Amino acid sequence: MKLIPRRKKFTTIMQEITSGLTGDLTHDVTYLQEQAQKYQRNRYSREISQECGRLIYEMLPEKLKKEFAAMVDQDSQAFDAELEEVRFQLFKGENNRALKKIQRLIARCEATGMSKDDQVSEYFDFKEVFEEILYHQISQSEKEIRVAQIKYAEMYLLSGGLLFEMKRYAAVAEALEEAMQWNPTNAQIAFEHAETFKVRGMLKEYSNATRKIFKIAFRPNDLARCYRNLGYYYVEQEDWQTAA
Repeated sequence: MKLIPRRKKFTTIMQEITSGLTGDLTHDVTYLQEQAQKYQRNRYSREISQECGRLIYEMLPEKLKKEFAAMVDQDSQAFDAELEEVRFQLFKGENNRALKKIQRLIARCEATGMSKDDQVSEYFDFKEVFEEILYHQISQSEKEIRVAQIKYAEMYLLSGGLLFEMKRYAAVAEALEEAMQWNPTNAQIAFEHAETFKVRGMLKEYSNATRKIFKIAFRPNDLARCYRNLGYYYVEQEDWQTAA
């Protein structure tokens, strides 16, 4: 029986690739581009291509890095301006227009294919550093944690808020589940998701969702809200002693 050779691991491949770097910018950029092309049929092709791209970026002179950072910042400002426009439309009560705009924005960002999880990296839209630290602690993930360049969690949260105003609660839950995928340690998003069960009278699910938030509630007001939610649940169950 012919044995199929075992595929190399991603780390082994990258060690082999980096061993060929010379320190000469022109040579190394071309070399890394060739390596990304060489492994395009490998199961880690996406991961290898992304890592080669990061290595190329690190080699760039500071001037080029600053120019690249300025371009990213410009795109970020344009993105923030679109989100602000959606919020203003929401403030004016133009919910349908706001929803269409945020849905177009989400579709456009998702279509870029940026910040997609792969076999060695996972991407998140954490709002602050401690959320990332907490995720490391809870998940024990062995993957490389990377920060998404796009505010996906904020987009889905805003979309959920608009849908809530329109009383489309099942759609709200779906949008907030997406937001939680992008930021699994943000208590505010999780609380909004729990509320979708409350307004639909799904109190057992509301209670279960609230209990999960205890794991990520690292602020006193968030802990207080957890207890308040459970208090409401037990009042509805007419379990006055536990509620108190």
